[in-house]
Amino acid sequence: MGSAIQFLLIPFLFCILTGCPGEHMTESKPSLPEIIGPWARPSSPRIVTEADIFDYMNGAGELYL
Repeated sequence: MGSAIQFLLIPFLFCILTGCPGEHMTESKPSLPEIIGPWARPSSPRIVTEADIFDYMNGAGELYL
């Protein structure tokens, strides 16, 4: 019985004394480098629609759809 209480009490006390994990977390975007070797990151994401998926996937769009 004593070990069960310690098992639950120790993490609880740790959370109170140090601040609960995630208490100060904020949502952020990763900062990725602009260029890595011969590859350059585009400034905006590419949006592929149903109309141009066949061009993007080199004719294999039906596998995705």
